[in-house]
Amino acid sequence: MSKTTEIWNQGIGSVHGSDVTMALCYRTANDMAVYARKLEAETEELKDKVDAIDSELNIVIETAYNRGAKEWVALNFPRKYKQPSTLG
Repeated sequence: MSKTTEIWNQGIGSVHGSDVTMALCYRTANDMAVYARKLEAETEELKDKVDAIDSELNIVIETAYNRGAKEWVALNFPRKYKQPSTLG
């Protein structure tokens, strides 16, 4: 099957050379825009998950610190340990 026939069968319009090229470019750009929107949505969802996990981790670190695991916190989370306002 020729490329022109294949394009025609996909419903992309005219079989004239430049029209087919323009239709392919439009379809490709449109597909890329759809893909970009999907990636943006996935990225936002992943950012939300990371924020939630970070929040939970902060609670665990604070709880460990308040229950006496100051050395463990200092060793494993030195940035948190050096910020007394964030811990107990």
